[in-house]
Amino acid sequence: MSVCYDLQLQECIGSAVTALGPERILTLLPISLDAENFTCSNIWLVPILNKYVVGASLRYFMEHIMPLAESFKRASHKVKKSVIGEDLQAHAHGLWGLLPVFCRYPTDTRQSFGSLTKHLISFLKKNSFMHESIAISLQALTDLFFGSPPEKRSYLKDAIGCLASISDSSITKRILISSLERLELINGVGEFENVGNSSTTEKDTQR
Repeated sequence: MSVCYDLQLQECIGSAVTALGPERILTLLPISLDAENFTCSNIWLVPILNKYVVGASLRYFMEHIMPLAESFKRASHKVKKSVIGEDLQAHAHGLWGLLPVFCRYPTDTRQSFGSLTKHLISFLKKNSFMHESIAISLQALTDLFFGSPPEKRSYLKDAIGCLASISDSSITKRILISSLERLELINGVGEFENVGNSSTTEKDTQR
């Protein structure tokens, strides 16, 4: 009965997440970390968010979820007990793992995508554990760019190309190749390295 009740409660909260959005839910039930004793609150919400978030804000992810994940990561390096450190690291990864769901029909793609890709390009060069999640996220966002002119796709091309050039996963590369081909940004795999090594800003400077 307890398990059944827990599932019903999760579904109820999940429905609220879908209806109200993660911003309101996390205002009412904030996920937080006590930096002094390394305890966290409401981290149990992460799996629910991962299942039910749709139509959220990329800006909210950048301004709230990313810094929160970084705080867990920093704390994991400071704590003396390895078990607690591993838990904090897992929580950081869980929060970062929410990226794909925040890319499900985001409400502010046009306004926030450029900033997001700059964060991702910097992040993915240092953190290999996120390669596949970022690839899935970019693939989801690709659909939103079909109606846009080529010049508006440059940030997307740079992010996908950068990830492809440093990724060792064949699965991830297949996802990225598919995304770029659908956007008609490449003709083959050979262009990945060039795309990844030349950002939009650098190209503008060269012009």
